[in-house]
Formats: sequence, C-alpha cells, structure tokens
Amino acid sequence: MKYYHPEVRAGKYDWDHELLCVMPSLVSLPSKEKRNEVLVEWIDQFDFKKKLGMPREIRQVIT
Repeated sequence: MKYYHPEVRAGKYDWDHELLCVMPSLVSLPSKEKRNEVLVEWIDQFDFKKKLGMPREIRQVIT
C-alpha cells in the first residue's frame, strides 16, 4: 500500500510512521492469525479497501 495507494503516495499519510506505531502491538501476539486480524483492523482504520468496495474477507487474504 505504501507505493501503490494514491492517498499514501500523495502524502496524506506518513506510512512509515503509521507502521512503526502499530508494530509494538504486533510483537507480542500469540499467532499469525491474531497478527493478521490486528493488521486488517489497523488497515481498515484508513478505509482504503472499503473505498474500493472490497469485502472484509478479501481484505484479510490480502493482508
């Protein structure tokens, strides 16, 4: 998403900063599934894929 999403490329978000903010919460998670769940929730807050009309199940696969 950093290089492909137009809102990130346009500078609306400092994607490196956003990722660094979420990273500490990922380190202590017990499983890959839980990590993916947290990442999907984090990405959803930016509303990128919702704007494209992608259902949550597909967003989870992409993450």
